[in-house]
This record gives sequence, structure tokens and C-alpha cells, in this order.
Amino acid sequence: MYKIAAKYGLINGAITILATLVMYFIGVECMTNMWVGFGFMILLIALVVFFALRIRAYFGGYIDFKNIFTSIVIICAVGGAVNTTFQIVLYNVVDPELSEKVNDAILQKTISWMESFGTPQEQIDEKIDEMQSAPN
Repeated sequence: MYKIAAKYGLINGAITILATLVMYFIGVECMTNMWVGFGFMILLIALVVFFALRIRAYFGGYIDFKNIFTSIVIICAVGGAVNTTFQIVLYNVVDPELSEKVNDAILQKTISWMESFGTPQEQIDEKIDEMQSAPN
């Protein structure tokens, strides 16, 4: 059972890497889009549910809570480790300026949201200073 869960975790990691690459090639705006983030979360949840159902089917349609919970934890841990490793490589080796680009895009989105809500300029300036002084 643990080998199956680890295999599905690797598949989960590969799919999240593929999704991250698609977002990266589309652009930083895609990577910082709130709705894309929600879609990514839904994709991750759907993958885990799909793999859990596959594991249950592998065991004849029934599996106890302990074993399915352990399988889900393994899937998430392996997939998370694979994706985290890829993110480290992406942000530090492939495109070292990516974190700065993402921070700038988030700053611009924050400013536009605050302006759309009618926030006074002095509060916007304070928020900009706060965000720029925060460690990356």
C-alpha cells in the first residue's frame, strides 16, 4: 500500500510541476492571480481524492480509515517534497529574479485593490513601505 501511495505522490508532484511550469511560461501575472491559485488548490484536492479512490479500488473497494489516511498523508508528503524541490530549483537556479518579479506583481495588485476600495493614498503609501521593507 505504501509503494502505491508513494507512486501516486510522485505523479501528484509531477502534475504540480507541470502546472507550475505552465503558469511560469504564461507569466508572473498568472502566478499571482488569485483565481489561478484557487484553481491550483482545487486541482491538488481533486488529485488526492482521485488517488485515494484508486487506492480503495485497488483493495477491492474497501479500506479502513487508518490505511486510507496514511496513504493520503504519504501522497501529500511525497508530492509536496517533489514540488518544493522544484520550486527551490526554479526560484534559485532557473530564474533567480523570479521572487522579485512575483513580489512586484503582488505589490501592484495590492495597490490596485486598495485604490479600487477607495483607500486613502497615505494608507496605500504606508502599505507599500511595509511590503517593500519585509524580507523576501
